Amino acid sequence: MKIFSSHIVFVSFFLLLLGPIVSVSAAEFILQASETSVVVGKTFTVTVNLTGGEPTLGTDMVLSFDPDRLIVKIIQTSPLYPTYNPVGEKRIDQENGVVTLSGSGGIGQEVSAEGEFATIMFKAIKPGQATIGVDYTPGETNKSGIIDPKGAELMSVAPSPVTLVIKDQSPLQKFFAFFTALFQKK
Repeated sequence: MKIFSSHIVFVSFFLLLLGPIVSVSAAEFILQASETSVVVGKTFTVTVNLTGGEPTLGTDMVLSFDPDRLIVKIIQTSPLYPTYNPVGEKRIDQENGVVTLSGSGGIGQEVSAEGEFATIMFKAIKPGQATIGVDYTPGETNKSGIIDPKGAELMSVAPSPVTLVIKDQSPLQKFFAFFTALFQKK
């Protein structure tokens, strides 16, 4: 019994020294919305930042959004990576609510995971709550990831999503939107 008690004390002491096991990323995405409450018909932006400062070979981002409540208007890449793919509208799947974007350095060119990756402009189209988030599952290569020059994954956790409240237009806003649309068609 005395040996068993001493083992329990030793293991307990060892676990206290280790503390809680926390997953740490060497690099990660951070999503920042210009607004978290918008009115139907209005636009807002979500900036995707990389943080951690580790050298990278490239970054893949799969961003999901609610296609019933939001549409993507524009994706603006930053000068962080010299090359971004795919190009143009191929980045956006409005029907399924997905934005796909990859940034890469040139051959043998490392890029620090620090700074703006892209800014995405959305338009609110229906009232309710909508979420915008990075699709990330550790170990899966068909989703988001930040890759170091040796091919290792630098991310270990999904970033916090952005949650939006989309409000309906007031009757006066609807009236002006109707007449504005009417005169723009001519």
